[in-house]
Amino acid sequence: MQQRRFSRVMGYLKKVSFWAKHCPENHRHRQLLVKAELARVQKRYKRAMDLYEQAIVAAENSGVPLDTALSYELAARLYKSWQKPVIAETYLHHALKLYQRLGAHAKADHLSQQHQLANPERLSEVPVQPVKPVSGDRQNQILDISSVIQASHAIADEIELASLLGRLISLAMENAGGQRAILALRHEDELFIEAEADLHETPSFFSGLRLEEEQSKLPVNIVHYVYRTKETVVLSNALEHEMFMYDPYLRENQPRSLLCMPILYHGDLTAILYLENRESTDVFTKENLETLRILAAQSAISIENAKLYQSLKESEQEFRSLFENAVEGIFRTTSRGAFLSVNPAFSTLLGFSSPADFLAERSNVRDDCFQEQKQLKHFTALLQRDNRIHSLEAVWLKRDHSLVDVAISARRVASDDGGILYYEGSVTDISERKHREQAEQARLEATLARKKAEAASEAKSQFMATMSHEIRTPMNGILGMTQLLMRGELTADQQAQLQTIYTSGQSLLAILNDVLDFTKAEAGQLALDPHPFRLQEALDEVAAVVQPMADEKELIFDLQLVGATVSMTASDQPLMGDKRALCQILLNLCSNAIKFTGRGGITLRVTAPDSSISSLRFEVQDTGIGIAPDFHGRIFQHFSQADNSVTRRYGGTGLGLSICKQLTELQGGRIGFESEPRKGSTFWVELAYPPVEPCLVESDFASSVLSLTGSSVERPALQSQQPKLTPLSILLVEDTEINQRVAAGLLESDGHHVDVADDGFTALSLHHDHDYDLVLMDIHLPDMDGMETAARMRQHRNPVKANVPIIALTAALTTGEQQRYQQGELDGVLGKPLQYDQLVRLMMDRFGQSADNDYQEDSASEFEDLSGERSVPNAEHSKPDQPDGHQTESDLLALEVIEQHISMLGAEPFRELVTGFHDQYAQLFAELTASLTNGDSATAASLCHRLAGSCANFGLKRLQIEFKALEQQIHERSPDWQPEIEQLRQLYQQSSEQMQAWVENPVKSL
Repeated sequence: MQQRRFSRVMGYLKKVSFWAKHCPENHRHRQLLVKAELARVQKRYKRAMDLYEQAIVAAENSGVPLDTALSYELAARLYKSWQKPVIAETYLHHALKLYQRLGAHAKADHLSQQHQLANPERLSEVPVQPVKPVSGDRQNQILDISSVIQASHAIADEIELASLLGRLISLAMENAGGQRAILALRHEDELFIEAEADLHETPSFFSGLRLEEEQSKLPVNIVHYVYRTKETVVLSNALEHEMFMYDPYLRENQPRSLLCMPILYHGDLTAILYLENRESTDVFTKENLETLRILAAQSAISIENAKLYQSLKESEQEFRSLFENAVEGIFRTTSRGAFLSVNPAFSTLLGFSSPADFLAERSNVRDDCFQEQKQLKHFTALLQRDNRIHSLEAVWLKRDHSLVDVAISARRVASDDGGILYYEGSVTDISERKHREQAEQARLEATLARKKAEAASEAKSQFMATMSHEIRTPMNGILGMTQLLMRGELTADQQAQLQTIYTSGQSLLAILNDVLDFTKAEAGQLALDPHPFRLQEALDEVAAVVQPMADEKELIFDLQLVGATVSMTASDQPLMGDKRALCQILLNLCSNAIKFTGRGGITLRVTAPDSSISSLRFEVQDTGIGIAPDFHGRIFQHFSQADNSVTRRYGGTGLGLSICKQLTELQGGRIGFESEPRKGSTFWVELAYPPVEPCLVESDFASSVLSLTGSSVERPALQSQQPKLTPLSILLVEDTEINQRVAAGLLESDGHHVDVADDGFTALSLHHDHDYDLVLMDIHLPDMDGMETAARMRQHRNPVKANVPIIALTAALTTGEQQRYQQGELDGVLGKPLQYDQLVRLMMDRFGQSADNDYQEDSASEFEDLSGERSVPNAEHSKPDQPDGHQTESDLLALEVIEQHISMLGAEPFRELVTGFHDQYAQLFAELTASLTNGDSATAASLCHRLAGSCANFGLKRLQIEFKALEQQIHERSPDWQPEIEQLRQLYQQSSEQMQAWVENPVKSL
């Protein structure tokens, strides 16, 4: 039997499901109700609960109150069988109300008796005073269906929320007999008063008026009750109701009758309607309530529609405002690129006054905007491939055909079937960003160029310093041995020959100094050292150098003082300025004049143009070949002479005048010339030297010992002028044997006692054990350099030993090293090659020796600066004509070094030294090979440095270069060193064979 019933139910469910599929409005709730009953019978209570709820909602939406009541009743049966009586009673009450409203009184009484429910005589849980019963005919008369329908239509026609609310409260007062009405809307679980009206007044509307803040307008307690229960409250005499009689509004305003009704939309509270009558009781009857319910049902839908319309309108206004006021240009086009709309920013970006102005002139984004077709094709391809583009950079055309850089973002908007509805996007002006990027790129390029230039300048300066060192080291041997030989007994021819060698060496150093001076000037490293000086002293120094040069060419040299300069020199008025720079300028100009003058003479004229000794004009006038007008414009350029024939005939580097110009401008002066071909030239310099007090001019050890920025004027060392000194005890600290022999030989020939130390530790030991009068300290020493050695000597416990004079010897200096020596423990610095007459002057000045006045006057200005760069006549001026010589030099050997050693030491002693060198080389090379094999880079690099130095001392030029290169490679990479080791073995074998051949027969080897 049970099975048969179940089959019948399933058959009915199948039929209802078919109906529900084709007409869900009429049959969907019935399908759900049958499914719910099946689940209840099968004791699937949770499933049944969900289905009953869905059935109730579907029946309410379909407007079938009888099925809705049945759904509540059956749901109550579920909860009773599920042992949930409280929930069941709630559903039964809902069903009872629906049956009562439908007029099914018998069903309502049966349901009440069956479940022992109180017979509901009210429409809310709040007791309402009984209303006099009326007959059915009377009810029909009161409920004017036509009026209700008209009112519903009037409400349905309103779409604006404010108009709808005004119409609703007016109709409510008219149909219910209220004197005052308030309508509150629900927004996000809060109530806000939106409209208020009295019977004979126009409704008032509010915005954002919170119910909690307006307790003076209506009874808030009653409204909260309705909000919670969603039930209508009707009070026939509000002042006598026990639940609400203490409400502040009721006690103050004392309305006689009131009604508070919820307006529900699909069971959710949308609004609350409040009506009151201050004069009569029992105003709001059941008949009034039926009319208000109909109006409330219609108004709930209309309110939701109006709220939706208002929300859409606000959204449209918001987006319209964004569209109109956006900073970015916004556009919309058809699928073919035709513009549909643009915003003001878009039209302004392209130079139009308004969107209408733009659309009237330009119609298509493809044809009217892109400046380059390549960018248009790229834009179209990306949009078709990805359906969107983000920040694509392009160049667009403005109205005046100027260009603007833009970033485009766009997307394709498709319909449900995939068709293209339109394209929309935005355009941003990125011109400023592009300009900033270009400026930043230019700045980075300029910075990079500046760094490259600085690096190149630094590399050039370092190269020049290295070259200075490499050139001065052999020159030290040449000039030193020359001076040593000149001190012996020589014939007149031998003396002249040695003098020529010495002068040629000095000329070579002069060329080197010119190049170094120019390099420093070009790098901006030339600096002035202003000190008080006397003009006459500077002129005497210049004349002392220029006069022998003029005499050699049988020219007349005339020094003229004009005007105020006569009295100034006579009174020894000191001036403030850089005497070294002045002397160098005048020497260069005078040397040029002598070089290019064949007969006649030169004149050095000093005047004060403005009759003030603070501004001086120096003129160098000659009777030489002059300068053609075509070459006037580039006479002060570096490496420049009048033409190539001048260079071939007179020689020179073309740097002298360029250095003069830079030194003059560095002092804030002016330089120029006047010249005519075959009549001579006049070069002039104007410089300002303010006078100072004579007391500021001091002559102490600091001005006679080598200063860090002093100058010197070099002349050939004449044996007859060199004084003799009381023998001194001197410590020579030098690691190069050839330099040891030269310096020691010169000093010992003058009767001095010399001890030699080849490193810092040996020097400290000798310094501790002996009392020396002077220490000559090489800066670059192995293990411990000269600066540290000098510092340790200054720390000796014996004050006499700690204060011993220390003179540094160095061949090359950079600006950083100069600053370090300034801060060190040195009393002076001598440059290499060693000039013995300078060393003699220093020793005389330091130890209080006296010599003939002529020598002291002549040598007073012959000081060497820290870097070994001297203000000497340019080589092109002072170098005598020499016959062209020819010397063959081996690719492997520095033959001049080997020849110098043999000439100084003798062939047999040199052979002994070579034998010792081979032994030492074998030991060091074996250690180098082991270090490279074991990966000990630090030791290997140190051994390469030592081997390079040893090879250089013995003239193994090619080996020295290879070891230096290997030292650099060790710091940069770590490959397999076996090929390099084998190459060095072969190179050493070849070099040794050639050196041995040279030692045995030097003439044949040449």
